[in-house]
Amino acid sequence: TADQIFSQGLISLNQNQTSTALQVYSCLGLLQNKVQSVVEERCTMVGTELEVVMAGNYDLSSHGVSAPGGASSFGNTPAWRANFWSSLDRWCDGATTSYSQLQVLHRTLARRRDPVSGRTLLEECDVTPL
Repeated sequence: TADQIFSQGLISLNQNQTSTALQVYSCLGLLQNKVQSVVEERCTMVGTELEVVMAGNYDLSSHGVSAPGGASSFGNTPAWRANFWSSLDRWCDGATTSYSQLQVLHRTLARRRDPVSGRTLLEECDVTPL
């Protein structure tokens, strides 16, 4: 289906697959909704994942780390820092992937033209450029 082709095209960063699916959406009148939902989904995902990383809820109870008086000193421990940087690194990878997928989507929308009107799909879906 078009959804599978579109999803696979974005995952593999394949403009041909993405273009084929976008053309189907355009013919069905679903282009603007599909593009908007993908952009919102990727942006929300990146934001949510960053919030999780910055919340810093890393379980260090198994390390038995505590400061004098039993207070937690997780911000200064090597284990906490390692977990934080590892999480931040995973977030960066995810953000880069989302950006690359949106870039493929934008390039495809800007290059592919509607066969009837001759306008680009970007103009057809009335989306401002990224």
